[in-house]
Amino acid sequence: MSLPSSVPTCPPAVASATPTNPPSVQERAAKSAPAVSPAIAALARAEAASVQRPAPPETRPSVPAPPLPTVVAEPTTVAQSHWHDLFCDWPSSVPQRGILISKLNEASPFKAFMIRGQFLLLERTSPDSLGGRFLVIPFDEIAMVKFTDPLTQPVLEAAGFVGHLSK
Repeated sequence: MSLPSSVPTCPPAVASATPTNPPSVQERAAKSAPAVSPAIAALARAEAASVQRPAPPETRPSVPAPPLPTVVAEPTTVAQSHWHDLFCDWPSSVPQRGILISKLNEASPFKAFMIRGQFLLLERTSPDSLGGRFLVIPFDEIAMVKFTDPLTQPVLEAAGFVGHLSK
């Protein structure tokens, strides 16, 4: 197959550039080492002949690649679904304000929130030190929520809490 004349080709290799078969370690050692006795030379040749060299790549048996792992969506954790339920069923009588504490122990004060799937978007009460005004956090990274407004027992019962508060 010949290439069109417009396709550049590589220049022919120079014969004296690099030898095609570089000398082995034993051959280089033999050239640089002082003369040795014939018995030692025979022993070195026998040792070199006994070294097993790997077969060329085309004659090696092919090994099939291991199968790729099957990607399975993580199931919703119990804690994740509880936080999701709390924010989805947030009572209208409770202001959407508070302080969210992440599992990394970061406190994020918020004045409103929105939900998208397994993520919670918080509107911060003031920008953080880098100017961030909104925070998106997965429900499974929430450790705690603090309410900053005073709440009464009927309001908490509307949010699904049971029990009695002190009087």
